[in-house]
Amino acid sequence: MIFACMVGLQPICDRSKFMDSCSDLLKGEYKSIANAIFEAYLDQIAETDTGDQLKNEQQAALYLQELTLSLSLLDDVGLWEEASRSLSRSVLLEARQAANPWPATVWVDLSEFDNIHVSTETNSAVDLFLQEHYNTDLEERYMALAAISAGNKQLCDRLTTNAMKRWEQYQQIIEPYMSSATVAFAAYPKLDTGQTVRETMRDLEPFYTPEMQQRFDRWESWHNTQTKATIALIRSARSTFLFDPWSPRCGASTNKQAVKLQQQLLQLSATVRDKNNDAIRSLQEMQ
Repeated sequence: MIFACMVGLQPICDRSKFMDSCSDLLKGEYKSIANAIFEAYLDQIAETDTGDQLKNEQQAALYLQELTLSLSLLDDVGLWEEASRSLSRSVLLEARQAANPWPATVWVDLSEFDNIHVSTETNSAVDLFLQEHYNTDLEERYMALAAISAGNKQLCDRLTTNAMKRWEQYQQIIEPYMSSATVAFAAYPKLDTGQTVRETMRDLEPFYTPEMQQRFDRWESWHNTQTKATIALIRSARSTFLFDPWSPRCGASTNKQAVKLQQQLLQLSATVRDKNNDAIRSLQEMQ
């Protein structure tokens, strides 16, 4: 009920995230104390309304920091400290997408993937990155949204440059996990996953033949190659030319090389779409 009246406010630690991070520790005396701390946090969040969305989010970030600090002090062996860091990390990464003029430029939350073991070193690096950059990123996201409304291209360009540099720093931290297809598709949310072709193949399972499998395998190999090529183009656009062709509302580049890269990306996307349709037709013809 509390969150129903706070739609849009971020960063928010709801009960689901609280339980995801802390459920294993909610035992004995810790259970009542931790729940009391969390309920007090919810009361603070429910009263957050300064009339200014940016100030609201800044205040919510402070409340989150206070919550996680209080939880981290519940023991002296580091278990609650680790849980509170996990909680803060997950909430902040999710919150970033709520008001983001570059919605396709994602800071991926690796904790969302059950099949990925994230090292302590990586989590610590993400924590340090958020500590150093989250507040600046928050302020500049709101500045960029205002620049879009005002048609201030110069400011948009500058803020986009900053955002792409931060994204590149974050991407370097999670690079060891990018070999996972699920992480890659989360990091580049507009990639064509080829899901329609895979679903077609599953639907045709009763009509399976070795030749059908060969056709699917050829398509999958081709699709994986195109996915890597698309990622390379997006990475180049963001890291080299400092703009995001998938988030064109703010900071679209006019650099000739960048424009050429964007045209290549559009062509590649169209080719992948057409090839997927051809693969579906080809597989269906074999049933």
